[in-house]
Amino acid sequence: MSQQTKKIDSILSNDDSVFGRLINKAKALSKLDDIIQSVLDAKLKGRYKIAGYEKGVLTFLTDNSATATQIRYQTPEILKRLRSQSQWAGLVTINVKVHHHWHEYIAPPPKEPVGEPVMMSEQSKETLRMLIESLKEDPRNEVIIKSLHKLIASS
Repeated sequence: MSQQTKKIDSILSNDDSVFGRLINKAKALSKLDDIIQSVLDAKLKGRYKIAGYEKGVLTFLTDNSATATQIRYQTPEILKRLRSQSQWAGLVTINVKVHHHWHEYIAPPPKEPVGEPVMMSEQSKETLRMLIESLKEDPRNEVIIKSLHKLIASS
């Protein structure tokens, strides 16, 4: 092995390397998220993102004011839990910001099934089969065709 060739584990575990710092930051953010999720109500999971931590201020982003209010209400408990960890002892405050365009990046909570599934009539199935036949002419429609087949099969 030459002087310029290094083992990958030495690069990844070295706190002075870019990769090492990145891995450590990812681990810290993962631990931060675990702590926050242990404090917040389960219904808020996936409704916020951590936007950053700078100069003692932890910033949350959410897509609506109701979620922001719920997070703000739980801020004292979040601060208490995080400050008990040595790496977050310098945490001064938490900001919660509402950015409506961020809803594209925040997964909506899973929807509960509503009532009984609706069965498709044979006439509707036949109409979809005809649509599939007309879409086969263009190879770009492959995903749509597969989805239509699944729709017919599920009813």
